[in-house]
Amino acid sequence: MKYLLGCLALCSCLFSYAQYSFSPEYDISKKGSDKFDGTEIPKFKKTTTVFIYRPDQESQLKEFENILKENWTITPYLLAPYSEIGKYRFKLQYSLFDTRFFVKTTKNFRKDGTVSTYVTTRIFYGLSMNVMKKGKQEELFLCRIMLNPNMEAYGYSQTRTAALFDDYLHTQAVFLNGGMGYLKNYISYMNKRLQQEQPYMSLFETLENKELMMPLKTQVLYVPDNFAYKMSPFTGKEEPQSLEEVMRKYPGKWERVSNQKINEMILNGEDFYYAIHIRNSGDKYMNVIHSKTGNPVFKSYHPMSYNVKDSDLKEIGAMLKK
Repeated sequence: MKYLLGCLALCSCLFSYAQYSFSPEYDISKKGSDKFDGTEIPKFKKTTTVFIYRPDQESQLKEFENILKENWTITPYLLAPYSEIGKYRFKLQYSLFDTRFFVKTTKNFRKDGTVSTYVTTRIFYGLSMNVMKKGKQEELFLCRIMLNPNMEAYGYSQTRTAALFDDYLHTQAVFLNGGMGYLKNYISYMNKRLQQEQPYMSLFETLENKELMMPLKTQVLYVPDNFAYKMSPFTGKEEPQSLEEVMRKYPGKWERVSNQKINEMILNGEDFYYAIHIRNSGDKYMNVIHSKTGNPVFKSYHPMSYNVKDSDLKEIGAMLKK
């Protein structure tokens, strides 16, 4: 029950430990503040950004290197395996991009003497750096990209130590939006926002870019085959639901493609739009992304709602009618 409650819990954005947001979750943010003012960027530019790769990405290192060469210009960078993360973590001369998490436990004491426990697990790519404040070193998150793990990861977080869970996330966890194509879009958009020192974008705000969505009046919206998987709040089990049923209120043209195919299309530089559903802990994020730029053209946040509904697509489709 503790695990199931954890899946349903709503958690606020805690800048003191981990942050971020892109549509599939970018969020440029200042620790301890509600707004990003760009004052960290000069310090950030003096670091070397270390991109940590997982053992299962070793066969894709050439692709990873090409992504960074073509899309990351704000700082010098290097690729390093997870086994070497200790060389770079918490060092002032390095910034770090890797898989991160936090677990928050909240207890609710009722008047009848019973206690309910809510456990929230947030899993994300984090871009962080270390700064000195009042003589103390602090870790500052510049950006986080929410990940969509399978349910096994949440169960694992409740039964292992933090160190073991960290190792699991870097070596075994499966992320539905963790492919190289998605990573290319994330890195490209992150780089642009940091270069331009654009205003803060909250994980929880709605973004509706009507102008950028106009091509979808005639173009196809690509939808990955894992888009409509649903989770039971009672058993924690996942099962597919009808994509046709979910998409029935979307007024434009759409096409089902495999998750692998979308990653390949992005890596090949094809110009299209795709929908992505991020379920992280008990919350849901609906997004439409432009593949060439990585720009989110639509994003919405739904607390305490994790499965895709036809009303979510109706909300996206409404933008095409304005």
